[in-house]
Amino acid sequence: MKAKIIVLFLMLVSIAVQSQITGLAFRDYNADGIQQGGEPGRGNILVKFFSNAPLPSKDALLGSTTTAGDGSYSFNPPSYPVRIEFEIPNG
Repeated sequence: MKAKIIVLFLMLVSIAVQSQITGLAFRDYNADGIQQGGEPGRGNILVKFFSNAPLPSKDALLGSTTTAGDGSYSFNPPSYPVRIEFEIPNG
């Protein structure tokens, strides 16, 4: 009975690691953090994903992506926790 419980636990951990981070970058004209009518998605923003390592370790770049024209992005990180940075181009 114990072997079956351990196998089930390992399968759940494997599934949790393969989850996806999705989001939307948009112009937040009223700075409330919620997209509303008249606040369009923003494309061509570089989104970087870093391992959020405890100090004194340094965070490592896990990968990056660029937002689509509607501001959407997604990433499948190899591990958690993840720190996200956005680089907004001039203009």
